[in-house]
Amino acid sequence: MFVLSTKLKRLKSVLRKLNLECYSNISKRVCAAKEELDVIQEQLFKTPFDLVLSNTEKEILNKYVELRIAEESFLKQKSRVKWLALGDQNSKYFHQKMCSHRARNTILSLTDSSGCLIDDPEAVKQEILGYYVGLLGTAFDRKVDALPTLNLAIQSKVPVHFRFQLIAPVT
Repeated sequence: MFVLSTKLKRLKSVLRKLNLECYSNISKRVCAAKEELDVIQEQLFKTPFDLVLSNTEKEILNKYVELRIAEESFLKQKSRVKWLALGDQNSKYFHQKMCSHRARNTILSLTDSSGCLIDDPEAVKQEILGYYVGLLGTAFDRKVDALPTLNLAIQSKVPVHFRFQLIAPVT
């Protein structure tokens, strides 16, 4: 037990140092990486064929993505700690969260294709269903032989004498 506790004490300082070097002020570091990425992308937009800038942009993008993932993980852990501390003990925080989730997931009104505002819940439901039925269509039961239709669609539209010009070497 003594050896284990000694090793854990030594590990604690190393982990604290790693945390300070890699993950301290994570939000500021994410903002700085985003600004750096924006600057490089603007330069790359001006000179799109610069390979050095392209490679630099890839490296900075990877760094930015890594920092964003670390920041998201940090914020998720922070919210879990807060949630565990407060729990669902009928607290004000819990009820506010539930109300905000419910409000965010509710569609109160829609504007239909003719520009009319629909605010009746049943009419909103029917409008959404109608939209997706129109978008996706209805069930198709009839079997279609698509091969002749595809052959007609794929037929070449370029005359023969132009085909050779299209594949000829550029002069």
